[in-house]
Amino acid sequence: MEWRRSSPRIGLNPGSGSRWPNKRWPLQSWQALASLVLTRWPNAAVVLLGGPNEDQLIERLQSGLPRGRVFSTGCDNPVRDFAALVDQLDLVVTGDTLALHLALALRKQVVGLFGPTSATEIESYGRGNWLTPESGCACFYRKSCTQPVPCLESILPERVLEAVARGIHG
Repeated sequence: MEWRRSSPRIGLNPGSGSRWPNKRWPLQSWQALASLVLTRWPNAAVVLLGGPNEDQLIERLQSGLPRGRVFSTGCDNPVRDFAALVDQLDLVVTGDTLALHLALALRKQVVGLFGPTSATEIESYGRGNWLTPESGCACFYRKSCTQPVPCLESILPERVLEAVARGIHG
């Protein structure tokens, strides 16, 4: 199944770039979310978005998920091409990254995962569901986490799925 013909088309952007590695939701959470999305929406396509140096992350995320329903867009897209890919999606799940800002600019629905950066500083324009750890973040704006369990690990895939459903169904 070609992803552009699927409905809904849900982009997952698991990376966070090299500057803020603690903005990255755990790989196992992304894998669980992808499985939940594919179960909830049998005609959905999960489209994996990544940036430079995230090839292995995308490859690991894609492995174990059903071929023909999970697609990688590659990790070496120029910004214009990346924006064009985001524009073809119905919703994007991402941290506080370029994908979040492009999706908002393109008037897409967005589920934003915030921990060490401030969700209150990003305007959603009525198209965003911002999820934060219920206990807050002790490493606010730090490059690395000082806690034994990073705060983003407390955001459960089921909670993200609920936000995706709100974004898909309005």
